[in-house]
Amino acid sequence: MPTCHHWGGADGADCRDVSTDIVYKDENGHHFCLLHAPKYYVAPKGFFLGDRENYSPKSKNISKDTFDKHLETLISNQSSNPDTRIDHIYFPSNFPNSFDSYKEPERRYSFHRCHNLTSFSNSQFKAIRIHNCEMGGFHIHNLELEELTLTSTKIIKDSILRDSKIDTVSINHTTFECPFRISKIKEKNSSSNYKCSIYLNEVSFKQDVQISNIEFNDENSEFRVVNSIFERDLYYSDNKINDFINFEYCKFNGGKAYLENIDVSKIKLSRINLEYIRFTNCIFPERYEEIEIESATRAEEVYRDLKKVAFDQKDYSLVSKWHYLEKEMFLNNQKVERNHLISMFLTIYKLLSGYGEKPSQALKSLSLYLLFIVISLITLAVTHTGISTTIDWEIVRSLIYSLRDFIPFFITPTKSSLLEYISGNWGLVFVYNLIAAVGRIYCVMQVALLTFSIRNKMKR
Repeated sequence: MPTCHHWGGADGADCRDVSTDIVYKDENGHHFCLLHAPKYYVAPKGFFLGDRENYSPKSKNISKDTFDKHLETLISNQSSNPDTRIDHIYFPSNFPNSFDSYKEPERRYSFHRCHNLTSFSNSQFKAIRIHNCEMGGFHIHNLELEELTLTSTKIIKDSILRDSKIDTVSINHTTFECPFRISKIKEKNSSSNYKCSIYLNEVSFKQDVQISNIEFNDENSEFRVVNSIFERDLYYSDNKINDFINFEYCKFNGGKAYLENIDVSKIKLSRINLEYIRFTNCIFPERYEEIEIESATRAEEVYRDLKKVAFDQKDYSLVSKWHYLEKEMFLNNQKVERNHLISMFLTIYKLLSGYGEKPSQALKSLSLYLLFIVISLITLAVTHTGISTTIDWEIVRSLIYSLRDFIPFFITPTKSSLLEYISGNWGLVFVYNLIAAVGRIYCVMQVALLTFSIRNKMKR
């Protein structure tokens, strides 16, 4: 007699005594019981079994009530064990949730390799652990539990965790293809055994992430994000965490992190790309009390302190990074204060060499200068001789010699330059000498900036 392909699961989660009838057979010859058969929604009153491409009007239609009775039997068979394990279950798509209104504060539910698992609402559990599942959505509200853990899971549709009491939320090696929102979360117990209240480890967020109005007063509470990738923006606002806010080794590919209306006295940011962090109306440590309210001003001081720490630790790559960001914030503040002269010099410094930290940018600026000189000389020559279909090689030769007038390392100008041909036109001579004078100064300055940035790069 054929048995379910998933027969022989974990103790208590075995379907052999729960859903004994085989309801589906796939193209590989595997048999499935009602709980483990792939299912797709087709009507308000039921779902059909099997793969979507194999659906036909003759596909077997099963009601949700029938499915739920099998699920209840599977759970009741594990009543003597504080851990309830759910393996390989295909939950009906687009049906009301199967785990609403549960009152089992001492039980832990573990879900492994389940499909279409969506939400938990108005319930009490000790813990919910979800491992290697594919979830159509992630909707949790009005829930009380000590632990919520997601590991190696993929969430496809909109996900929200709100209006709940949870001691710790731990999400590891998980991908959110959808926006993710955490809102109005508090701790369940006044004294928790968990070190971290919200822990995001190696999580990939494809859409925006919003974390707001969470409050953890326990002395061990901590918000920590480690090795995670943000393809869009992170909004972290109006939250109260008693312990550290910790970002480590995160990567922002297409967005920024906005931190608003929070206390950052214990924030740890030294290992994140801080150019993507924006502070708004935040409470900083006492040493920042005299700093202006604008977040960019505060950030300038933060970057300056981080640069000193990195220098003391001889981490010169970080020194370079914090120096660049400090100057960026300084430029921003000068623009706000309308110090136009300083803003102009800082902008030029940034464009020419990346504040002395980017040799490639300094070399690019020098190359653009040489290109500008060549175009200017050709323009002056064409203005003097007019456009012709023939090439005057004497003029071309004079253009090449004229380059010496714009490079300051030749002490005396050449006598074979373009000036010999345009000497009768005082306007062109004036433009030529003006460009040459300014260009020689610029060239000296840019070579110096290139040397300075190369020195900084090699040193750091």
